[in-house]
Amino acid sequence: MPPEEPMNVDERRKYLHKMRPLYRKAPRRQRSALLDEMEAVTGLHRKSLLRLLHGDLRRKPRRRQRGPTYAPTTRQVIRACAEALDYPCAERLQPVLLSTARTLARHGHLTLSPEVEKQLARVSVSTVRRIVGPVRRQPTRLAASKRPPRRSSGVTRAVPQGRLPAHVPAPGFIEADTVFHNGGVARGVFVYSLCWTDVFSGWVVTYATLGNSGLVMRDAFAALLARLPFPLREVHVDNGPEFLNALIYDFLQVRGIAFTRSRPYHKNDNRFVEENNGSHIRAYVGHGRLDAPAQVQALRALYASLDLYHNLFLPLMRRQPDGAYTVATPLDRLLQARIWDPAAAQAWRRFRECLDPWALRLAIADALNALEAAPGAQPGQAEDVRSTLGRWKTDALWPRLLPTAMPACTLQEAPPISWLHALR
Repeated sequence: MPPEEPMNVDERRKYLHKMRPLYRKAPRRQRSALLDEMEAVTGLHRKSLLRLLHGDLRRKPRRRQRGPTYAPTTRQVIRACAEALDYPCAERLQPVLLSTARTLARHGHLTLSPEVEKQLARVSVSTVRRIVGPVRRQPTRLAASKRPPRRSSGVTRAVPQGRLPAHVPAPGFIEADTVFHNGGVARGVFVYSLCWTDVFSGWVVTYATLGNSGLVMRDAFAALLARLPFPLREVHVDNGPEFLNALIYDFLQVRGIAFTRSRPYHKNDNRFVEENNGSHIRAYVGHGRLDAPAQVQALRALYASLDLYHNLFLPLMRRQPDGAYTVATPLDRLLQARIWDPAAAQAWRRFRECLDPWALRLAIADALNALEAAPGAQPGQAEDVRSTLGRWKTDALWPRLLPTAMPACTLQEAPPISWLHALR
């Protein structure tokens, strides 16, 4: 309640309920001081306060209902003004009620008498609300949501809604999301970062694209699928059109991968990948604009090093069903789950032992510098999006990383998955 607004009846009674025991126990001189205080707080006359303090503070029901204060003519004028303004809320309608009624009368839509004008000038907001009724239930309201909703595509209807549980039984349940790099200017084609996060282990794979069309996203899905060290069981996305299209739907259906989406307006349904959008992408790349193929390639080189750094060395804290927290790297969580045969698990351990985390960190810094130096798009010059497609099949992911970050082992000792075989 604003400090300048007077107490209503219920608030005064609550206050007097608290003050009555103090008043009854106080000596005569203190009672006079308490009455002065209650008179200042409640705004009631001293005699009214004495009657209430010595009587029953409970509110009694009205024996006879009060009749209508405003005539039917005034009520009709109020409804006409509300309809003319397309039924604004009572708080907006009441201050302009009289001026609107005069305008409608001047144009011949209604007739005003001096008595009606007096009543319109003193009607309260609550009375206007009672006379007009609920705003959203007015049948003639133009702004009502009575038009058919936007049609959802067949893919949207085919993809079930839901939420991946926080404790899935095995790796392969992926949350996917995109991060745009438009620098606050949403015009033209710019770079997106597609991030996949495994719910079970926290394993992250990231890929940069130029634009977010279905064709571009399908190529990015194929690139990330080739880099996963475990089978992909389910992909959970938000309701963006870059995911809910026939190209992505067919891509996953052909491979027998489950496809689900979040509930609308429930951003926390993709909580793990949303966290990585900030800590894994924005924290390093920032909010600048990237809009050229050269920047896409530089960003992909950065993510190649950054994903290794995250998955093999950075510990993650996860809460268990019993409430306890565990701290381990994504690779350690996968090793503990025993999803690989002993030879593959030993290859991963050997691969991590060969990598130098300090050199990997320096490689990330070099990749950030290369990204900053990469030229952006020229004004008025169209960029060829197709030049960025399919590069993951032939490009070396770590052209300068491996000689310095893994001096003690060879590429033949790398773990047996396709995205590492491509480096041989």
